Amino acid sequence: MAHASTFADQIWLDKPTGSPIFASARITRIEKTTVYFLVNGNETSRDLARISRISVDDEPALNQAEEAMALGKFDDAVDAYQRVARSSAKPWVREWAAGRLVEASSKSGRFDAASGAYIALLLKDPAAAAGRKPAMPAKGSTYLDTAVAQVNAALATPRLSDAQSSALLAYLIELHVARQDDSAANAAAAKLDELLARDPANPAAGAANARRKLQAAGKLVDSRQYSQAIAAIEADGAMFTEADQQAEAMFLLATSKLGLASSGEKQKLQDAALAYMRVVAHFKDEPRRPRVAQALAHAAAICEQLGDRPAAVELYTDLALQFADDEAVAASARQALERLKGS
Repeated sequence: MAHASTFADQIWLDKPTGSPIFASARITRIEKTTVYFLVNGNETSRDLARISRISVDDEPALNQAEEAMALGKFDDAVDAYQRVARSSAKPWVREWAAGRLVEASSKSGRFDAASGAYIALLLKDPAAAAGRKPAMPAKGSTYLDTAVAQVNAALATPRLSDAQSSALLAYLIELHVARQDDSAANAAAAKLDELLARDPANPAAGAANARRKLQAAGKLVDSRQYSQAIAAIEADGAMFTEADQQAEAMFLLATSKLGLASSGEKQKLQDAALAYMRVVAHFKDEPRRPRVAQALAHAAAICEQLGDRPAAVELYTDLALQFADDEAVAASARQALERLKGS
């Protein structure tokens, strides 16, 4: 969908600091994951993911948000992006702000704002919102309840398309799973399955089936049926085509291997640590780094259990550095390092 054009004096690619790559450009539209703009009268485009920062002549709130984001002042960026998303007269600017708000909110721990922005993107264009879903907060967070209310309000929007409804329901299921409310998750899944049954060719149908398989495997792990969980995941492995699904499957496999190892079985414990490190190796470069922090923490704990202090220190240090913007994760890693120093 085309958006009204406006002037953007500056566009940064890849890095939000230093000199802008395009010092004077006219943004003409944003379509899904592509930004189109004029340079010297000639239209060019860039993938949305490559544009790290913009400055727009008549959007001071947006410019303030972009500067705060570039400087790592994520709380300030959240507040500014929220103002832009509410007040800008330009549809493409509001869409840009919503996407950036998801990122800034996630980094500042403001899941409520991130979730609201993500829902706005789903309502705008579910396909374009792919890959921008915020990471779930810790179990028990009241933000999860807030997000559920936000999704339910969005589902009540008149004349939603099937694509919008299915995307919202899929997100609602993940929220309920994070809340550990199986009844609510199953109810939302039933609604999604009913919706997807209208169009079996819908790509979301495969994702829904994969999600159910992973949920079933997760329940096996929770009930300590580790061998059955491994068999189920290996049997359904071809269904897991998205990074989040693959990371979850590999994490459950590692957890099952750990569960099957007794405290004195060195080789099995080493195998479990290696399985966790495969999660890290495969998904550390993914934008949302699914399950990477948890996998690093488990691998470090196993090394500590095995008495391999240097390896444990290295992994906890990596965890603290790589997830410095997640205070809970970084603080836990620092505490482990202090414990090892004192031992």
